Amino acid sequence: MIKRIIVLLTLSIIFLGCGEEDAVPTGTLNETVSTSSSGPLQQVSSHSFVESGHSVSGTVTTFKDSSLNEYKYQLSNFNSQNGPDLRVYISEDLQASRFVDLGALKSTNGNLVYTATANQLSNLNPQYLLIWCRKFSVLFGSAKIQP
Repeated sequence: MIKRIIVLLTLSIIFLGCGEEDAVPTGTLNETVSTSSSGPLQQVSSHSFVESGHSVSGTVTTFKDSSLNEYKYQLSNFNSQNGPDLRVYISEDLQASRFVDLGALKSTNGNLVYTATANQLSNLNPQYLLIWCRKFSVLFGSAKIQP
């Protein structure tokens, strides 16, 4: 009986832990990837988000800007369930065991752009863009960023 209670409490924390307090702004953003002055962007990939216990949808398109030595991530038609301390990570895996933090989630819906320099990613084998609740170490959703 005690084991059952512990399991239920643990699952409650995992699935309900990322609540609405300290929530992300919900206003719709409309950011777009802009071309650099020195050349065009190369599209690397485009993949849809996969939910992970929380509602997340949209597409991530990865662009490489060789002239600025950086990558741009366009989240299009993005929509996410809200929660506290939601972050955008570029990660090697879905557990965020090795990642680069691109910053706070700017909004729970709209078109959002995040940038990472090649130097930031140099010690990483980037595979996924994650929407991650840092407060409770919970994955909200992910999208592949490799072809």
